[in-house]
Parts: sequence; C-alpha cells; structure tokens
Amino acid sequence: MSFSAYLVGSWESRFGVGTALQIINPTLDHLEVIVAFFDDNEHCLKTMNGELSPNDMWEVVVPKLEKQFGVAKIISHRDKEIMPGIVGFQRHVLAIPTPTEIAFSEAPLAAIPEKYAADELKKILAGCP
Repeated sequence: MSFSAYLVGSWESRFGVGTALQIINPTLDHLEVIVAFFDDNEHCLKTMNGELSPNDMWEVVVPKLEKQFGVAKIISHRDKEIMPGIVGFQRHVLAIPTPTEIAFSEAPLAAIPEKYAADELKKILAGCP
C-alpha cells in the first residue's frame, strides 16, 4: 500500500454499526486533510478538516448524519494545493449489548489516482457544508 492524496471508503450507521476512519501521514511533510461524507445519492452531508504533522494519525469517528450509510472521501493538501502523503483504514464496529462482545472489520481506504484529487477538492470546498 502506497500513500496517496485521495482516499475513499464507506461509512455505516445502520443496525448499530459505527465507523471510524484512521488517516495516517507516514511522510515528513505537514499536511492539511479534509474528510467529506456523502450519502448514497451523492449529496455531501458534512466535512471535517484536520492537520497532520509528520508521522501523525487522525482518527475520525463518523458523526451522526442525516443518512445511515454512504461514502467518505479524504484529500490531503497544503493551502488547497494537492499534496500526496496519506494512507488510511476504515473500521466498522458493532457493539453488541454486553461490553465484552464487540465485532469489527477493518480494511484499507482505497487510494484514488492523484489526477482526480484537485477537481474533487474544488468540488468539496465549493459545495459541502
């Protein structure tokens, strides 16, 4: 798995499932990161902004949103200029009523070719809450 400027995954809140995204900066560069949450009809529901120092990690617990599942898009940049340097994982967690029973799955976030990141960042910055 190599680092990228643009990662994509899914989020879920149906059936008691929750999602956390782990975004890691394995480089020596300081990065700004935007996470955009879309529903299954391609409507942007929310964005979150963060900064990652070298070798830093940002764990984003998906907030309560209007819909129950959708797509998460994560783009790294510096001053709105695409800057590759992130890897990530998505973790879906199901907390069963007893505190000792928890089920989860973890998968890497898919790295999308960098050539798509600049236009997607502009779209997210212009049209997302």
